[in-house]
Amino acid sequence: MNQNNYQKNCAKIILASSLGLCLTYCPHCQEVELEIGSISLRVSPELVQRLANVMMKASLNLERVREHERISEIVAEQLSRDLNLPIMMH
Repeated sequence: MNQNNYQKNCAKIILASSLGLCLTYCPHCQEVELEIGSISLRVSPELVQRLANVMMKASLNLERVREHERISEIVAEQLSRDLNLPIMMH
């Protein structure tokens, strides 16, 4: 479907929106449009659910990585204090 027909026939429903991100749904096209800044992707509703699941897993794993980094920094600071060595941060 060309861009003009897509826009003319679509009555988009905003599903969610926040700071440069927007998801809309077109019942006519049966597609979800994902806008990230100036990038726009049209995907199936099923793909949106899979994307949400992957993003949630990524978010949880990122938090684990950051927590590990925080713990590593705390341990390095404690060792440095205990050994009276200067702290060398990367």
